[in-house]
Amino acid sequence: MKRVPKSGRGEMPLERIEGAPMERVVLPAAAYRMSLTAGGAWENILVRTVSDLMTVYLAQGMDRGLAMDRIAERTQLDRQLVAVILKRRENRRDVETGKVRAPVTQTFCYLLYDLLAQQPYPELIPAEDFEAGCWLESAAPGTVDLLGEEDAVLRYQLSMGEKRQRAWILRPAGNAPLLAPREPPVTREMKRAWCRDQNSRLTYQGIVEPVGLICTCYLAAKDLSTVHVMNPLGKGTMDQLYARIRDTLRQEGDRNEELARRIQALEEARKEALEAAENYSSAHGARKQELARQYPGIEGFQGVWEKMAVMEARYGDYITARKNSQGEEADAAARDFVLGFYEALEELFALSLNRNYPRDKGQLLEAMVKLLDKRDNTPCYLDIAERAGFSRDEAHCARFFEGRNGGLKEKKLESILKNARHGTNFEKALPEMTAAHIFQAAAEPAHPFRRTARECPELLSLARADEKERRDVIKHGLDQRAIGAREGVEIPDRREIEVMRHAAETMLDILLVPRARREEQQRQAEDGENRRAARIRARESLEAYPALRDLTEVKKEAGKTAFAFFYQDPGYMSECSNLLSALYDVLLNEYSTQEQRQRASELFTGDREADHGAMQALFGKYGCGYESGNRPRTASIRQFIYNAKDLSVMCKLYLSFALLDREKPEFLKRLLEKAPGFPALTDRVCVERGHNTATVFSGSPDGYEGFHRELMGACDGFCQVLRDGGRRSAAENLEERETEKKGGA
Repeated sequence: MKRVPKSGRGEMPLERIEGAPMERVVLPAAAYRMSLTAGGAWENILVRTVSDLMTVYLAQGMDRGLAMDRIAERTQLDRQLVAVILKRRENRRDVETGKVRAPVTQTFCYLLYDLLAQQPYPELIPAEDFEAGCWLESAAPGTVDLLGEEDAVLRYQLSMGEKRQRAWILRPAGNAPLLAPREPPVTREMKRAWCRDQNSRLTYQGIVEPVGLICTCYLAAKDLSTVHVMNPLGKGTMDQLYARIRDTLRQEGDRNEELARRIQALEEARKEALEAAENYSSAHGARKQELARQYPGIEGFQGVWEKMAVMEARYGDYITARKNSQGEEADAAARDFVLGFYEALEELFALSLNRNYPRDKGQLLEAMVKLLDKRDNTPCYLDIAERAGFSRDEAHCARFFEGRNGGLKEKKLESILKNARHGTNFEKALPEMTAAHIFQAAAEPAHPFRRTARECPELLSLARADEKERRDVIKHGLDQRAIGAREGVEIPDRREIEVMRHAAETMLDILLVPRARREEQQRQAEDGENRRAARIRARESLEAYPALRDLTEVKKEAGKTAFAFFYQDPGYMSECSNLLSALYDVLLNEYSTQEQRQRASELFTGDREADHGAMQALFGKYGCGYESGNRPRTASIRQFIYNAKDLSVMCKLYLSFALLDREKPEFLKRLLEKAPGFPALTDRVCVERGHNTATVFSGSPDGYEGFHRELMGACDGFCQVLRDGGRRSAAENLEERETEKKGGA
């Protein structure tokens, strides 16, 4: 193949995880040269005015030359310009009908056709982009045959200054060459998108050539639900291409052995990153809940709540690292906590300066700032601090205003106070924001910051200007030796970290959200204990379901379902529904191809009664029928067949079983051996869940204990079959042979 359009050279559409594996895959495609004749915009108001005036004057019987003079006079245009406008309009007049045709434009472009999926890409590529901006240099002269048997790797470079890249050629199924249709398959959607009026045409120019599309597969920190694939043209992502790559590798793994191994490694890295993110999210969520219990109302300040939760989570990481290790791990955790502390304090102070600004003392604050015009403002600062409740004789107070690197910046302080008054944004500089609080407290006797002098005097030591040096060094990730080499720059010890945490919590209590009363804290503590106990019991209960616990895609949902049961959460049935939905997603995505799902969707007519009857007959065929008045909206199966995750749980059940019955009946039999009541369980969950109806545990004789045990057991058997790919384990085969021998005897 001759041409290889490049993958996008811009930034990744989603932020890629630094250090995570990234693979480039070459997909075979055909490029059809097309001509797009599009209707242009009508004339502007000036042209229309000239044309309409000429039409009116001619209809009145006026001479054409006189009419042009009148038009030039009325519109203040040059007569020659009027003549040009009218001439161009006459050139577009149809001879037969006498009507003026709309102006049209013609551009050349390329339509790409995916040879693996046998369907076109939705975008048209301008010819100049395809021919000039989409060239890549091949490793060897001549053609690059993507369907050949010799080379499975394509080496290329985007420019002379860049090192050569490597892309893995995806070999299609079978040995027969991939053939493109004689005519480009232009879909109705493409015509609707590109041919916007009756004068527009998309025509084939009779030129088609094979190309290879280089797609970058990568992991994104913002979305770990799948491996992302960059659009071959560099315009966003086309994650649906990943499903095509996986389907081809599943069918032709032997011909793409190295690529299959690399994609599998990428998938495992995604699952590890997802698990790590879920663990962090769980710890982060627990910290947020704890803060919400201790500081009722903090939910209204999302920025502060988020930053404080991050700081608390990092504090927990530091304590854990300190118990387990005294080396680099503990130092790294300490550095992370310091950064989290300063970020939380800056977010808190920035919000407090505006909320607690004494509106009636604005002129007084301006006058106080104007006093700072001397070379040495330390005495003036100390006088203001004394008015705010601090003692000027204490060492930390004088050191805060003196500083080692030039002290406070008066211009920055003035800007912060001015913007805080008007509610506009300002630079979040901690020393100057602390000084601004002192100024506000000096001007307003009832300001909450006045409590800082007696409840958190260590704040001034933590917010000094020279503390910024340690923070900057820590932020760049230097190790203990590099930090220790700087005078006064050290990694904080346990005592300093405790002081920082106490200062952040105290300032939150003083400036923004008061701590809850003891009775409220006790009630919330009891609820917290119930949650912790439910979490422990849920984690222990999952030990009895190893297959369910080990399947990464459903592990999180299984934990949520178990927690909701032991905590007796009213949303228990919703969690059960999410667990079942996750299982069906794994079944459809991992154990079927898009083509198989498409064929299975054709079995549904969209008539609820007819489709329900057909599925009940299928369930009865395998001995798992049930009676129910639930009739899912099966018309959505065809509607969302290319994005099955958007289907309801019952529609996923119908589609999964219809697909397995048609494509893999032995797999379905094996599945129902392990989980015979799965269809009935799915139906019960959907009926009892309703539209997020609350689950009343007291309404069940056994508190849903039997149902929960049955559901988790069925899901575990389901996961076991998925894990084994539908095959019987060696132990089960041995047990079956022993049973047959005994029966024969």
